[in-house]
Amino acid sequence: MKCQYCGVNLAIEDEKCPFCGEPNPFMIKHRSEMKQFTKEFEKTRTEVIEKSNRFNSWTIRVTVIAVLVALNVTVLLMFSRAWDIQKLLRAREINKDFMKHKTTMEQLEEDREYIALAEYYDTYYLRSNKAFEHYEKVYYACQNYEYFCTYLLDVVVADENEYNRKEDQIAYMVDQIEYVYKYYQKQEYVDEKYYTPEHVACMQDLVKQMEDILQEYCNLTDEEIEKFPEMSKARRQIAIERGLGLDD
Repeated sequence: MKCQYCGVNLAIEDEKCPFCGEPNPFMIKHRSEMKQFTKEFEKTRTEVIEKSNRFNSWTIRVTVIAVLVALNVTVLLMFSRAWDIQKLLRAREINKDFMKHKTTMEQLEEDREYIALAEYYDTYYLRSNKAFEHYEKVYYACQNYEYFCTYLLDVVVADENEYNRKEDQIAYMVDQIEYVYKYYQKQEYVDEKYYTPEHVACMQDLVKQMEDILQEYCNLTDEEIEKFPEMSKARRQIAIERGLGLDD
């Protein structure tokens, strides 16, 4: 936001322009709305109490419910405005450290630090900034790769019990594999910005690493790995269960 008098950047919480001292209309409007909301709330509450004394018990219930619904709608509207303000503040923080985020994301992608890339993108809400929107498919592929590793660890290392059945964990793992392939295999309608040469190379390496892990820990053959991208989810689960000796 910029001051309408001198053009200096303003924050939503600034009461006055730090440069020219003119009032910030955004803050003034926000305070005015809050005062009006408080006034209307108190007025409605008072009216409900007065009318409740004159109504029978059934009318009281109906009236109270109607008022609560109205108040809930009002609160939801206020929350939506609060979310808009929160988005503005997040965008401001991202822009402040823009070059740091840009350099870090590029380095994580170049170093093939898949899990770290997904967590960094999440931690700083970079998806909310258009400058980092082109990382979206890479982010989802990395995130699903992280979930894949988690479920694989449960299958290979964790003891089986009623809350951790290997067949269930394999099913969850197969879902993540499906998602990784989905984001790697570009669809015709998807914007080219998501599939720059750097992003494609990163996801290609991610898929290769996922398949190497499957072959190593789930004892899949070269032929099975070669056909894995085209397999259905059911066939993938059967292949993994067979490789782990769970099909007996």
